[in-house]
Amino acid sequence: MSQPIQRPGPSPAGTLKKVSRPFDHMGRFGGEEFIVILNDSGLSKALAYGERVRSEIEHLGNLLSDRFPGLKLTVSIGLSKYGPDIEDQETLILKADQALYRAKNAGRNRVETSWGSEAQTQRKVKNDN
Repeated sequence: MSQPIQRPGPSPAGTLKKVSRPFDHMGRFGGEEFIVILNDSGLSKALAYGERVRSEIEHLGNLLSDRFPGLKLTVSIGLSKYGPDIEDQETLILKADQALYRAKNAGRNRVETSWGSEAQTQRKVKNDN
């Protein structure tokens, strides 16, 4: 007798889908990285989205802590914005990647942004308790 197909459990990819709007685009970009294109989103909407993803992934990690004792699930997020100073998609992704590594180097579980060629970086930090 065959076994019923099991639905996959909660996952970071499922969390991205859950918090994204129907007209946003997402996909895996490398082994553990995802890329999300937020349409019609300025600074405040992008930061709110990033923080919502960060918070939901952290919550998912708390829910899974019994199954994976000693492991902490968090996410570091780098945001970039398309503008006149961005020549191509590689530059846009490079800026998001630089923001991502700033988030990782600053302690992880946070959202970092780098908007175009602006020198000022906006930062939203999750304070560890």
